[in-house]
Parts: sequence; structure tokens; C-alpha cells
Amino acid sequence: MNRDIWFYLNIVVVLICVFVFAIVSGFAIAPFQDKSGSVIYFEGNKIIGVEDNTLLQSRYPTTKEIQLNKYLQPLSKCLADKDVILFYLASCPHCKTQLKMFGDNARFLTVAECSSGNCPVESFPTWQINNKEYIGTRSLNELAQLSGCLESNY
Repeated sequence: MNRDIWFYLNIVVVLICVFVFAIVSGFAIAPFQDKSGSVIYFEGNKIIGVEDNTLLQSRYPTTKEIQLNKYLQPLSKCLADKDVILFYLASCPHCKTQLKMFGDNARFLTVAECSSGNCPVESFPTWQINNKEYIGTRSLNELAQLSGCLESNY
């Protein structure tokens, strides 16, 4: 009987050590769903994305947004001209979704990759537009409106 208890106790200790090592070494532990139904993505102790159906702060692009590719280049260039900055992490799934919305035209955007840790924002993706921060994946229409790159076709 004592032998069985020690065996299970050792397994529990090993699992706790693995979990602590994962947290300390910064492995991504994602996703986590909180009580409100939001899905939160972490990298270490940093929130790198939130999917919130109530606030629509982060989501995947709509079919309409994907089909409107011919408007992406003018929007991308306008965002760059207006000094709009996208802060992102390469490991962030929402950041990848946001960049995919622009396709090849993402090359025109001003993008700051924040993996080195010296970033002025704590959540990703974050758009800096007119000296204000907007956290989460944003639609093309919303980016156009927030930046003043208004075009009815975005």
C-alpha cells in the first residue's frame, strides 16, 4: 500500500515540475477560456490575443474582406502614410490572422515585431492609430474608419 502511494506521489511531483518548467521557460499555454466565454492566448505571462464574441475585439476575416483584395493596396499605403503602426508577435495567432487580411500588401504597412520584449504595448495585435491604441484583430472597414482612410469599398 505504501509503495502505491509513493508511486502516485512521484507522478504528481513530476507533473507539477513539468508544468512549472513550461510556465517559467515561456512556452505558450493556449488557449484558455475564462468564465465569460472569451478565449485568451498566452505566451509566458503575456496575453497575446483575445477572442471575445461579445466585444468582437478579435476575429477571423470575413469572406467579403478576403474578396475585396483590390482595395487592400490603397488601404495599406494610406495606413502607412498616416503613420499607423501594427505591433505584433510572430507567435501570436491573431497577429497572423491580421496580417493575412492584407495578403501581399502587408509589405506596405508599418509593422513592429515585439519578440525582443522592448515593446510599448502588452497585448497583441495592437494598432496605434492617431496616438491611440486599439487592441485585437480589426476589420478593414474599422481600420479605414479609425485612421481616416475612408473608402466605401473596404
